[in-house]
Amino acid sequence: AANRILLGHCVAVGDSESDIDVFMACGRSIALNGTDAAVEAASECIVTDDLADILELFGSWIAG
Repeated sequence: AANRILLGHCVAVGDSESDIDVFMACGRSIALNGTDAAVEAASECIVTDDLADILELFGSWIAG
């Protein structure tokens, strides 16, 4: 709030059930190598060894 960035404009990245509240609060979410619960709750999911692979998702969202 101090920077006036709305949570709806943020992306959460997580891998487990403990991340679901953040997934729900943010505009988009990515389950990265996520548990079944995280995958179900997230906007997108990806299985990878390279965190940089999530950048492709950002690109597709921006291109919209």
